[in-house]
Order: sequence, then structure tokens, then C-alpha cells
Amino acid sequence: GCAAMKLSIRQATPADAAAIAAVEITTWQTAYRHLMPDAFLDGFSVEEQTANWSRSLVKHQNGRRKRTVVAVCEDEVAGFATIGRAQDETDEGLVYLVYVLPEHWGRGVGKALMAAAADALRELGVREATLWVLRENQRARHFYESLGWQPDGRTRIDDYGGVELEAVCYRRTIPGQSRTRRN
Repeated sequence: GCAAMKLSIRQATPADAAAIAAVEITTWQTAYRHLMPDAFLDGFSVEEQTANWSRSLVKHQNGRRKRTVVAVCEDEVAGFATIGRAQDETDEGLVYLVYVLPEHWGRGVGKALMAAAADALRELGVREATLWVLRENQRARHFYESLGWQPDGRTRIDDYGGVELEAVCYRRTIPGQSRTRRN
């Protein structure tokens, strides 16, 4: 695990693509093992995800629409979060992804990432944000609820390798004043 003092949060760069892809896939394979088919979970390609992340991180380097932060512990990426604006016209934001390597669960990494995500949303001028979480992912739901996120009543169903799973939408206001936007 990571001692809190050794944890740092920074903006992700395209050089982080492989590490982010590894965190994402490892976390999916652990967190969703009993919810999704093995063949689906074991079929992820680290190479493919790395290429996807590389493209995305290059595309969003200016950070005005979407940004990713990484939690680094002893030079290793332990987790990441991606946030952005839901639509350019609205003041609503979205927490797209938050993943922490299983060996770092329960150690404050997710909490630090969510605090950084709130800061990033605030910098984008966002007043309120939503995120989606699988109904059966109780661990994640308790985590978000402990940070003040509440279900807003919306649900959706997605297909994961032939298994349909329901996701629940959570919402919260982003506390604090928006600092002046940097150019």
C-alpha cells in the first residue's frame, strides 16, 4: 500500500497511457469478476487500451473539455480519475472514471483522487457533477456516498459481454468557489 505522505496527484500526460490502461484493466478484472463474464474481462488488450489512452490524453492536453489526474505512489501510478464537462453549454460536470489498483483499496487513494477531481471540475467552472456506478458495485457506491454523492433516480442498462447490468446515476454539488479560470 501507499503511505499517505508518499502519495502525490498530478495531471496525466500521454506518457502515462500504459500505466493508466493497466490500472483500468486490473481494476475491472478484480471489481467486476463476479458481475461480468470471464471471457469478457479476460479479453481486454493492454496494447489496445494503451493506444486508446494515448490518443485521448493527446487530444485533451489543453484540459478544457476533459482531464485526467493520476495518483502516484513511489513512482507508480496507483489510480486515476477522468473528469469533464457534460456539455459545453451547461455548468454540469461528469466524473467519467475513477479507478484504483486493488492493492491500494481502502488506503485513501480514491479519496485523494476524488478531491483532485472536484478541484479540476471547479476549475472548469462546474457547479454540479454526476457519475455512473453499477448498481451491484456496492463497494464503489458506499465510497461515493461517504463523499456526499447521492443517487438522482436515473438508471441505465448496458451490455457487458452479453450480460446486461444496471448503472445508477449519482450527483453532487461541487463545493467551494470557482477560482479564476486560467487561460
